[in-house]
Amino acid sequence: HYFRHDVITVGDSAHVRLDGCVIANSGRNGVTITNSFQSGIANSTLQDLGWGGLTLAGGNRTTLQPSNLYALGNRITATGRVLRTHHPAIHMHGVGVHVRNNMVWNIGHSALELSGNNHVIDGNEFRDIAWECGDCGAVVASHSLSYLGNTISNNVFRNIRSLFTEKGTVRAIFLQDHASGFTIIGNHFINASDAVLIGGGRQNRVLMNTFQGFTIIGN
Repeated sequence: HYFRHDVITVGDSAHVRLDGCVIANSGRNGVTITNSFQSGIANSTLQDLGWGGLTLAGGNRTTLQPSNLYALGNRITATGRVLRTHHPAIHMHGVGVHVRNNMVWNIGHSALELSGNNHVIDGNEFRDIAWECGDCGAVVASHSLSYLGNTISNNVFRNIRSLFTEKGTVRAIFLQDHASGFTIIGNHFINASDAVLIGGGRQNRVLMNTFQGFTIIGN
């Protein structure tokens, strides 16, 4: 509690597991794990953070060697207290990061931003997200045709709406500027301004999702 800088930083490491932690009231980021393998955080609470919540970055995009980094069963809320945009609850980079069964809520901008390949975002709940922005989303990827092999599955997106912008400018899943290679399957979208927007890109699939109480399904 009450750090002015980042709380926990792990770099160039393997087999590091943070479990059952409470990380709160930092001036910057909660947990940053970079250039590492087989490491992650589970069953922890991250809240009231000045910048982002959790960054997971590892693997080799040239060879597609997976990092096997993970975030499992965490509760993350109220990130971006100081820097309001582009400091999400979860940031994923590289290859083969797994984000499963987390609860993420009360985030004014994006809940999760990702880049890279073969990531899995599965079984999470994203609630009350992107309420302070426009042209944004709860889960966001952008600017590359090479982000292949990513899966967004079995998540619940609830109350993804802005309090300040017109309808349709906030998306639950926002693949912008040619983001490619995503499979969006088995998700539940409830009360979203816009469920899915695919802004160009290739090999994106949207399969067997459900939509309830939204203005626009997607583009």
